[in-house]
Parts: sequence; structure tokens; C-alpha cells
Amino acid sequence: MESLLLFLLVGACIWMMLRMHKGHAEGTGHMLAPGVDPVCGMQVEADQGYAHCHQGRLYRFCSRRCLERFDTEPDRYAQATTDMADAPPGGSS
Repeated sequence: MESLLLFLLVGACIWMMLRMHKGHAEGTGHMLAPGVDPVCGMQVEADQGYAHCHQGRLYRFCSRRCLERFDTEPDRYAQATTDMADAPPGGSS
């Protein structure tokens, strides 16, 4: 009887932790924001594709292939993403 009670208590604790973790991630906003794949430029939703953190910044990828290409030259793709973000809207002037 004690082992059944312990089992139920542990199960309830795990269930509560999973529920609390889900709410925490939703409340942060930036964790679930969509991103642009730095390799191919495709928009990637937060719940799709792959994610990788490089030098404290989270990058999202549409496919495993794009993630692997990023891993071979992360600074190249990270710099290209920064250059696109700094560019004025509507192209060069």
C-alpha cells in the first residue's frame, strides 16, 4: 500500500512539474518567437524545425540539413543574419 501511495505521489509531482514548465515557456514570449533560418532565409515557427544556440543567440532552422550547414561555418551564417537585420528597409539607398 505504501509503494502505491509513493508511486501516485511521484506521478503527481511529475505531472505538476510538466504543467508548470509549459506555462513558464509560454510566459517568456521570446522563447516561442518564430525565427528566420540563417542558412536559407525561410521563416521557421517556434514549434517546428530545429533550434541551436550560438554565442548566446538562438537560431532556428527549417531542416536538419540547414542546421548541419550552420554548424560547419556558424560565424559566416551568424554574420549574414546580423547584416540582414541591420539593413535599412526597402534595400540599399
